[in-house]
Amino acid sequence: KGLFLSAASEYDEAWGWEVPGRGGIFTTKLVEALAQAPMGKFKDAFEEASKQVFEEINVLKQKTQRPTAIGPWEVVE
Repeated sequence: KGLFLSAASEYDEAWGWEVPGRGGIFTTKLVEALAQAPMGKFKDAFEEASKQVFEEINVLKQKTQRPTAIGPWEVVE
């Protein structure tokens, strides 16, 4: 069992846009969302981070990048 989180779906390119001094946009947004999410709300944090990545890449690069999760969420809840 496992849950795989990806910065982009198989149909999108992961743009690798870096947040200065903090890492890639997906990792940065996920860590920020996790820090603000209530305990046990990992899926909600992922969904918030995914939304922010999609919106920022769309504005900054005028491209599409949709983070995705594959596998059962039960392993982290």
